[in-house]
Amino acid sequence: SFIDNSAIKVKIRHDWYKNGVLISSVPLDIQSVNYRTFSFKNITDSVNSLGDWKVNIYEILENREDLSKSKTNLMNTVRFKIIAKKQKVS
Repeated sequence: SFIDNSAIKVKIRHDWYKNGVLISSVPLDIQSVNYRTFSFKNITDSVNSLGDWKVNIYEILENREDLSKSKTNLMNTVRFKIIAKKQKVS
């Protein structure tokens, strides 16, 4: 995520979903006016990784201990799909 903000410190969160199910939620602290940060998932070559993925990027407006209950503003959504490799036919 690239954040261009007017505030010095902002908190954002990356929520990773696979097939509509929340897989992980990653809070990230933004420390300056122009800042780049990222989160990642190790996606293996297994069948468990196949499907529709999306990452919602939220600005955290009110920080609570339970991040899922914090007030947020959806900033962006990134979607991608992982499909099975085609097998070579001999």
